[in-house]
Amino acid sequence: TESNHTALLLNGRRLPSGFAGQYDLGQLGLENIASVEFVRGASSSLYGADAIGGVVDLRSRVAEDGFGGSLQSEFGDFYSRNYQAQLLYGREDFSLSFDAGYEETDNDRANSEYDRFSINSFSVFELTDTLSLDFQVLFYDTELGVPGDERFAPAFYPNREVNETSAHLFSPRLTLELTEDFSIELLYSRTSNELNATNAPFNPDRRFTQTGNEAEMLARYEPEDLPVGLILGVRYYDTQFAIEPLLGSAQVPFTESYHSWSSFGQAIWSVNDSLRIIASGRF
Repeated sequence: TESNHTALLLNGRRLPSGFAGQYDLGQLGLENIASVEFVRGASSSLYGADAIGGVVDLRSRVAEDGFGGSLQSEFGDFYSRNYQAQLLYGREDFSLSFDAGYEETDNDRANSEYDRFSINSFSVFELTDTLSLDFQVLFYDTELGVPGDERFAPAFYPNREVNETSAHLFSPRLTLELTEDFSIELLYSRTSNELNATNAPFNPDRRFTQTGNEAEMLARYEPEDLPVGLILGVRYYDTQFAIEPLLGSAQVPFTESYHSWSSFGQAIWSVNDSLRIIASGRF
């Protein structure tokens, strides 16, 4: 499948996609990431059409009791530098993991400099014995030089193009455990991605903007004494996309938007240690 057929998530939230309709892995940082979960193969019944190839879910750190943290710096060739600061705080009813990082490098070609500032914060509040609330906040701001390819356009190499990207993700999730076997989750996620492309050799200076709103409700039934599991859900998603000229550009403005409702479900029956039957559907 194609790259945009793999859903990329952060603690169950979709990462902010850009004008290509998929998350740019070149912007991915590992700040505050504890583990990565891969779901191999078609997963579109639970996650939508952008997951027919699979799912990659990044998981943030969860703090233990008390304070913790770290400071880190790295240096390398081509004036490469990386700084990272992490704070962890946990108690019985609250957990916070916060990470801020900055990296920059000149790289090995003209006009290929890159710098990135990012913040990744994940917090969990145990409101009652059965009700919890977690927040995911992600922000990054990057600047990248695009030198082009001297094999195909030597007269324009190196290009002077610069791409500046700013993106954020804000998402609260409420989880209610009605019984040990049955729980309900309510999630809202707001994402945005803005790219300013300037000095491109064949295109006017322009800004690409994508914003998205997602709301989802999940019901999970996973009894400990039975070899079955059931998930039912409803999801709403809307996105707006725009191209607009920057100052002095001849770009014609363009806007587009769409929204969708979906309902889905999955049932799992673990027949024995070596056989599992899964049935799922989405509308």
